[in-house]
Amino acid sequence: MIRFDPKDAHVSLPPDHRHAHDFLTLVYIEEGTGSFAVDGTKRSLRAGDVHAVSPGQVIGVAAASELARCRAWSVTFTPDAIPALAGCCARPICRST
Repeated sequence: MIRFDPKDAHVSLPPDHRHAHDFLTLVYIEEGTGSFAVDGTKRSLRAGDVHAVSPGQVIGVAAASELARCRAWSVTFTPDAIPALAGCCARPICRST
């Protein structure tokens, strides 16, 4: 589990940073707003959201400032740990109201 704090998270990311993982990632947005892209599709981040990113999906951040307004938690799992979530990651799995 990793906590991303607004004042420290991703400050050294180059512009248009992209990467992928070989594991499932769940991201909970504790507070704030921002955005990131998954496979080229922009996702808004709001407090209370939970996002899932499947293994191999490309995560992109156009600018570190897009994440600098969020405090978030990230937890990762091997693909076989949560089979029901492995293919569901095209949208937030939980949206705050």
